[in-house]
Amino acid sequence: MNKEELPKDLEEVLTNESVEAIENAFKEKLELSVEAALTQQDDLYAEKLETLVASIDKDHAEKMEKLVEAVDTNNAKKLAQVITKYETELNEGAVEFKETLVESISNYIEEYIDDVIPTEAILEATKNKEALNVLHNLRNTLSVDSSLMAESVKTAIVEGKTEIDELKAEIAKLKASNDT
Repeated sequence: MNKEELPKDLEEVLTNESVEAIENAFKEKLELSVEAALTQQDDLYAEKLETLVASIDKDHAEKMEKLVEAVDTNNAKKLAQVITKYETELNEGAVEFKETLVESISNYIEEYIDDVIPTEAILEATKNKEALNVLHNLRNTLSVDSSLMAESVKTAIVEGKTEIDELKAEIAKLKASNDT
């Protein structure tokens, strides 16, 4: 601004330097006022932005909690299904395994006995068992004394050993003939 733009009364009182000083002071005050207004506006917008961010965070946190809860519930249901299926499979599998194992062992024992012990020996052992039962009943009925019983037992043991030795020899012969 220059001196000619001022009213006539002031032109005489003010010099160019004083007009410039006033003008500079006015510009500085204007700059300070604008800066203060901008700072105040920045503070207001920063406060509003913080409020907005806080509400967005709160909303996201609530949604995240709901999501985590839903995932946890879903995973818990799936885990319960897996446990139920595992227990069912385990129990059914164990029963099947047990039945198969018992059958296999039974078949093996039958085959082993058929191969190792001749049928005649089994029949003879059965007859011997029956004979022992009859002898026991006769002893009880006749009240055989211990000396007579010891002699009978001794004879029976000797005869039994002889039969066992003969059967062992026969088994060895049969094995030898089966091997060749």
